[in-house]
Amino acid sequence: MKTFIIQLLLSCLFTLSLSAQVFENPAYNQKSHESLIIDKVEITSTNTIIYLSIQNKLEKGGWFCASKDISITGKTTNKDYKLVKSEGIPICPEQYHFTKINEVLKFKLFFAIIDTSDNIIDLTEHCNQACFFFKNIILDNTFSKKLSNFEKGLELISDKNYEESIQLFESILQGENSIESHIYGLSFYYLILANKELNNKDKVQYWHKKLINTVINDKETILQKIEELSLVKE
Repeated sequence: MKTFIIQLLLSCLFTLSLSAQVFENPAYNQKSHESLIIDKVEITSTNTIIYLSIQNKLEKGGWFCASKDISITGKTTNKDYKLVKSEGIPICPEQYHFTKINEVLKFKLFFAIIDTSDNIIDLTEHCNQACFFFKNIILDNTFSKKLSNFEKGLELISDKNYEESIQLFESILQGENSIESHIYGLSFYYLILANKELNNKDKVQYWHKKLINTVINDKETILQKIEELSLVKE
């Protein structure tokens, strides 16, 4: 009986190890085509699969295709992973012709499994004209959520909705920082700013001291900006 239980546990662990990693709507910092979107990145036991969609913006004559020469580059290892196959998209010079404006074409690109340390990747189409690319795609769901919260927080600051922005910026600073980014230092900055606007003096002091004692790359720059704007008064 004991042997059976151990075998069952090992079987479960093996099944878990083969389950896919899925990154929905991953963040990135640059892309070539405005209407081209990465819907999902999935890493299975056999492939890295990138799910994309593109929306036609032309009344007439809209078309799209993909080169057979497309690669992923891991930013940690600097390894290149070549396209293995594609689904739902013609290989150039063949073309998919849209039939109406705002029509969406969804397709998938298959690559070899990327190295586990490559949590930031580039996707690049190598061709002669109108090639697509994405720079610094982040394969980290926790960070992508924090980045989304940061962008929403900025919108709320712009609308002077300070109380709701504080909740979002606080959520960004919870837990460990899995990827180095400017959003952490700026979250401290906006927490201090928002609490100052609400006259929450204790919170201003709290986040200022916490910033001083934290370890982030841009800490000194943020502290200098806070001092220049006299956001914290002793």
